[in-house]
Amino acid sequence: MSLTEDIAQLVARTNTLLAAFEAKEAAINAAVQAAVNTAASNRRDVWVDPVKGNDANTGLAPATAFLTLDRAIEATAHASAVFINLLGDVTMRKRITTYSTVISIQGMDGVNELNRPLRKISFAPLASNSPNAYSNTFSAGIEMASRLGMRTEAIQFVIPDMPSTTTTRNIFGIHFGMTLTMRTGGIYCDNAATVAVLFSPWFMGPIDLWLSDVTIGTNARGHILDGVAANADPNATKFFRSNVTAL
Repeated sequence: MSLTEDIAQLVARTNTLLAAFEAKEAAINAAVQAAVNTAASNRRDVWVDPVKGNDANTGLAPATAFLTLDRAIEATAHASAVFINLLGDVTMRKRITTYSTVISIQGMDGVNELNRPLRKISFAPLASNSPNAYSNTFSAGIEMASRLGMRTEAIQFVIPDMPSTTTTRNIFGIHFGMTLTMRTGGIYCDNAATVAVLFSPWFMGPIDLWLSDVTIGTNARGHILDGVAANADPNATKFFRSNVTAL
């Protein structure tokens, strides 16, 4: 075998080894990226577009927004801090549990941080996953399974006309306490006679409620904090604290 042939074989073997190495490197990089993509990060920013969105999307940008707020809560349930941008009015259909410790929801018209159009969040009177295994019935809403700091901006909550036979009557179930700050927005109710209440603690979880430039509809009074009657001072009730003296 000539020297030229030896060199050619050596080059061929080197190319084969390089190809194998590059393939393994690509596989490792893909596996690492997949792990990063699926791991719960400290912060998740997601978008919801009730017109153009798709719940099969990643939700990470306006162009790949989720269709529903339900999916946004589900997809980020194990992230520590969640920032949800609403590009339109939404209605929750399911009861969802989140373990996040920070949730921020804001009305948006795109990526322009200076423009905060009001966005409405409504709730189905009976959730699509109601009743549960214990035959409890409930509306759409969120179970807050961690001590939570929640902030909303340019958001209006609409309390549903819940059937009187419903066994779980809160929209947001607070398991370990919550501080809610609402900046610009409103709290309304479909029917003053509803049995629904927007926030209710499980056992003794404290709730702090701080409102700025927030309109409270007449029908919503008495349906915001569990046990606080219409126009009553929440600060007079144990475990509640607020800058508003008449809810």
